[in-house]
Amino acid sequence: FQNLSHSRMFKKLTKFIVNQMDPCKDLVPVESIADNEHFRPLYLLKKKSKPKTLFHSAPYYQRTGFTLDDVLLPGKDGKSIESLIQDCSQFPLTKDSTDEADGGLSVSVDPASVGLKGAACLSKEFSITPQKKSVSLDSLEALRREREINMDHSFIQQLRKTNISLYLVTEILEASEEAVYKESTKADGGFKAKVYATLCAQRTREDKQSIVIPKGCTLAFRTIPLHIRDGAWDLDYFPAEAVRKQAYVADGPSLGKLGLVMTEVKYSCRIFPKVSPDLLLIVFNTIKAVMRDKNLLQELSQKVNE
Repeated sequence: FQNLSHSRMFKKLTKFIVNQMDPCKDLVPVESIADNEHFRPLYLLKKKSKPKTLFHSAPYYQRTGFTLDDVLLPGKDGKSIESLIQDCSQFPLTKDSTDEADGGLSVSVDPASVGLKGAACLSKEFSITPQKKSVSLDSLEALRREREINMDHSFIQQLRKTNISLYLVTEILEASEEAVYKESTKADGGFKAKVYATLCAQRTREDKQSIVIPKGCTLAFRTIPLHIRDGAWDLDYFPAEAVRKQAYVADGPSLGKLGLVMTEVKYSCRIFPKVSPDLLLIVFNTIKAVMRDKNLLQELSQKVNE
């Protein structure tokens, strides 16, 4: 029960930090303090879907236990890529709140009467200074041109057999110093009954809990999609969802779904001006062929995935 309580408190804390520091919701709060070390910069994550219920939204990130450095072929200098991680600014946050509620009920039916009274108080208190750590996209681009993926790595071999999407952590918020999050609940209850005699009872219950956030604990993270093909790897700087958001902002609701489709097509076809005319003709003839044959389209899609 104590572990569940600590997990609940940590989740509330990280969600509060993300809401305060990232209104656009690009940062993802870490849900478990026990797993925080698996959401560091340059770590690889899987994205899976939870059942869509009232308490769990889909999708969510799952740790892999591997970093980008683990699955890359060795570089010429043999150095680790940890040096790409940069320390950025700090942002102190403080919260000290108390919520109170009172209630009462009285029923009188001569010659007897009953009275109930209750009050509750919930307080939260913490002071924490998150620090940003990130990897610049320029340094990742330079690394992408220099080092290839080790396709013989056991994790990469397993990944090729699945349709799981892979993501790279590029930025985190971590606790720059040790911090304590305190939460207390105080409840008062009273009972009074009068049936030719007076009976009274009063009860007070107070529950105090706290959790220590260690220095360096990951509180939230930001990712970018990573695609692997025949040793080469690419970073998707403008994933489909970001393109859809951009389309809505640029075109507004006037174009509706047409505006979204137009923006996605422009992004997806951005490579065509760089392709030779001969290769471009092959590509367009292939597109026309698969548009006429649904089975061919499925076969081609399967081969592309492989």
